[in-house]
Amino acid sequence: MTEHSRFEANGLLRQEDERLVTGRGRYSADWMIEDCLHAHVLRSDRAHAIIRSIESGEARAIPGVCLVLTGKDLRATGIRPQQAQHARSSHAARPLISPDWYPLAVERVRYVGEAVAMVFADSVDHARQAAEALLVEYDELEPVIEAEAALAQDAPQLFEHMQGNLAFDYRCGDTQAVEQAITGAAHVTRLTVESRRLAGNPMEPRSATAAYDASAGTYDLWVPVQTPGTLRQMLADAWGLEHDQVRLHVQDVGGGFGMRSIAYPEYLGMMHAARILSRPVRWDATRSESFFADSHGRAMKFIGTLALDAEGHFLAMQFDVVCNMGAYLLPVAPHIMTLTPERGLAGAYRTPAIAARFRLAVTNTVPVSAYRGAGRPDTAYAIERLVDAAAFELGMDRAELRRRNLIREFPYMTPLGYCYDSGDLAGILERALRTANWTGFDQRREQAAQRGRLRGIGLSLFVEVAGNSIAQNDSVRISFQPGGRIVLHCETQSTGQSHDTVFRRVMSDALGVPREAIEFRPVDASRHAYGTGSYASRTTQVVGHLLLAAASQVLERARTRLARDWSVPAGEIRFEAGRLGDDKHSESVLALAERLHGESPHPLDVHASGVPTVSFPNGAHVAEVEVDPQTGALAVCNYIAVDDVGTVQNHAVVVGQVRGGVVQGAGQIFGEEAIYDGSGQLLNASFMDYFMPHAGIVPTITVLDHPVPCTTNALGVKGVGEAGVTGSVPALMNAVVDALRPTGIRHIDPPVPPCKLWQAIQNARRRTPENTHA
Repeated sequence: MTEHSRFEANGLLRQEDERLVTGRGRYSADWMIEDCLHAHVLRSDRAHAIIRSIESGEARAIPGVCLVLTGKDLRATGIRPQQAQHARSSHAARPLISPDWYPLAVERVRYVGEAVAMVFADSVDHARQAAEALLVEYDELEPVIEAEAALAQDAPQLFEHMQGNLAFDYRCGDTQAVEQAITGAAHVTRLTVESRRLAGNPMEPRSATAAYDASAGTYDLWVPVQTPGTLRQMLADAWGLEHDQVRLHVQDVGGGFGMRSIAYPEYLGMMHAARILSRPVRWDATRSESFFADSHGRAMKFIGTLALDAEGHFLAMQFDVVCNMGAYLLPVAPHIMTLTPERGLAGAYRTPAIAARFRLAVTNTVPVSAYRGAGRPDTAYAIERLVDAAAFELGMDRAELRRRNLIREFPYMTPLGYCYDSGDLAGILERALRTANWTGFDQRREQAAQRGRLRGIGLSLFVEVAGNSIAQNDSVRISFQPGGRIVLHCETQSTGQSHDTVFRRVMSDALGVPREAIEFRPVDASRHAYGTGSYASRTTQVVGHLLLAAASQVLERARTRLARDWSVPAGEIRFEAGRLGDDKHSESVLALAERLHGESPHPLDVHASGVPTVSFPNGAHVAEVEVDPQTGALAVCNYIAVDDVGTVQNHAVVVGQVRGGVVQGAGQIFGEEAIYDGSGQLLNASFMDYFMPHAGIVPTITVLDHPVPCTTNALGVKGVGEAGVTGSVPALMNAVVDALRPTGIRHIDPPVPPCKLWQAIQNARRRTPENTHA
């Protein structure tokens, strides 16, 4: 029986798939609004320059052109610039400095791709023609591309009020205790690793339509978004509106990965145009435009130190982290580069003292924000490469060193003050090693050597945080419709995470009703439900928990009503298998709901809200790779993922999420990187040049559940959306370095395309000619 047929037999297939694969999905570009104008964005073609003038006369004269917007035009409307915030800015070594980010550049451009003007016309061609007719006079300035170069004393300055391009200097942990432990340690390992810049590139490029209702003073936007509540708030705040004046419409979104959460310049400019032109406006990004217009991810450098005693027990861990934020600090970016890594700095290990410093630098590049994992894969990569390096320096088996330092008792409070509520790291590690046949690897390495291949095996252990929220609370709403239908409303938008499947199951189990009777509506444009949406692997544990609370309210209301109807105490009414009753009476939830439809509001309709909680998913991943030293070609031979995502709601969904994450992480290993030259030009802004992850790069992925229920939510679930990428980046790179070790290579950072691997091997052989067996 195939895995698909096993899922089908157990009722685990996704509810969404049939609609999506038969072409019945509806994405943002599928919304067609009559009498719509079209927008085109003129973007800066240089990384750093003063805008002397913008001549728009020729553009305005082109037939069909209705409006040309510049940065000065928008600023004159009183629009508020976006700024980043940080929950602990006041506790930092240097408080956060967040420059104003306006939708269109004002006076200066700071990265290639920054929006300079927007043109609105009766057709896409006319809008593009007019944008090309705009004459912009620039005075070029020297750019700075890399974060460490930006922090240098003589670096070009991006903002007058930000000394040394340092936007934030954040520190955590007990630095004194760490330094004392390092001084007295029997062994100290030091390693610098870098997680390079990536472009998000979701399947669906951004597309947006905006309309304004003058009579109601409301804006309607059709946009691909993963955090509708947050986006609504950002858009409303920028224009000084009440939040219910902005209505979002979303059905399907082709991938989120963190970059769908921002009030991008195009959306704000379109709101203004829709209002003053009294017509709907539409904008569709090209794929290449997305490389410049969407936020990037990663771009973190870790300088790590691990101190150990003579028996290999961890004493202290320290990191100095430099983050390339791009030209502006996007609203949640400082959290992603500091607090999220901080929560994961302990990893899976009992390390008595931990400290870190995070320096956030601005550069003349596309701004950086959330990207799948949002700091977790980078942190896990830094920790696990450091642990591997220590094992090799000590001459100790890498699995044994991890065994010796594992967290074994839960709940566990990390030195940085975060409580891991549950887990079985020892069990996960042993299961992964056993499944991967770790002890039999030497034989496989020898067999590969006989074929002229370098074979390596890599292991990663990780603990990540899921459920992070910048909101005070989230909510859900349950409404009963005629014909035995139940509608679930919540402000969380699926971008591929199977919300329809999972939420319908939760409600079906809680109320004992058929899944077919339940409809999930993710975004309620009237804002009866509120929340921040889908990110940080949070949705099932947060929204699922609230759905259980809402279901409990439904049953309590049903008992109260039936107690009145039957003249019995409510406490005597039992609920079993979808029916409420006592020794004499019985009625199903759906039958009762149908009977009460004459009353308004419906007596069983409920609204539940609550403060989000976090969980700590964890796992052990083992990767096995081979490298052809003659060509540098890399192949993944086997991949094992053992994950604790708490109580599993749907194994097929878990498998899909983990596999997708593993492949996405593998893309970062095989070649994915946004590459800038010294002048600030993005050199690979198309799929002709930018590496695209695909299923074939990791042909075999075994996903095993090892659930330990979470104690912070009623479902017992932990997040799964970022587990695959968090585990795969360190596991695969540890395997690559292990394969290269016979050549004398001790470390190499991703990405490692064939040309880079081949050159590294040649360089190593010239340095160590005795290493010739590979």
